[in-house]
Amino acid sequence: MAAHHAEQAAAFTDRFWDYYATMQRYRDGPSPVEANRLRQEFETLFSTGTGYDALDARIAKTKSKQSELLTVLSRPEVPLHNNASELGARVGARRRDVSLHSKSVRGARGMDIFTTMVQTCK
Repeated sequence: MAAHHAEQAAAFTDRFWDYYATMQRYRDGPSPVEANRLRQEFETLFSTGTGYDALDARIAKTKSKQSELLTVLSRPEVPLHNNASELGARVGARRRDVSLHSKSVRGARGMDIFTTMVQTCK
């Protein structure tokens, strides 16, 4: 990546994380006025053209998912990310990778049950 592209990516990333922090604060005190402001800010942020094709493609892809990404503005109880779900699913996949899979259906079921019990206890 050229130095100029790295600078553009860093500048956009800073703006993105500032917007994300604003969204987190919105969840603590939602209001219709702030929701409209955040919708407009999203539109502005994700209408950015940088001239860096890979970054512009990512920006456009994100903008195309605007309605899903801004669900929190109408439903503040919805989390801004799905990290908890992703991490929960990853435990089983990681266990399969480490154990090189089960040799039988019964073994796979036992491993699934045990993994679920461990995750529930955590």
